[in-house]
Amino acid sequence: HRVQRSQGDTVHDLERRVRDELPLDREAEEALGRLRRAVEREQYGVPDGVDADARAAIESDLRRLLTAIDAGEERGARYRARFLPVSLLRRRRSTTAAGAFAP
Repeated sequence: HRVQRSQGDTVHDLERRVRDELPLDREAEEALGRLRRAVEREQYGVPDGVDADARAAIESDLRRLLTAIDAGEERGARYRARFLPVSLLRRRRSTTAAGAFAP
């Protein structure tokens, strides 16, 4: 869905960019906020501190957010995002000893 994330972005930066660049309804915006907080708990919280109920809530919020994003896109854009994601098109250039490109 073409929301770019740069190396130095925090989860909060990505959340703000998604809110600014994609048309989300209120429920999807709330789910996005809960997902950001869940990611922060995973990154900075107690190891293995997320139980099965929390993981189910994360999955539900993620599904809600993806549904809202899909609903705001044209059909062609949805298919491109699903079957030809940007990550497949991007290649990092790295020089090897032979000077060839590495994926």
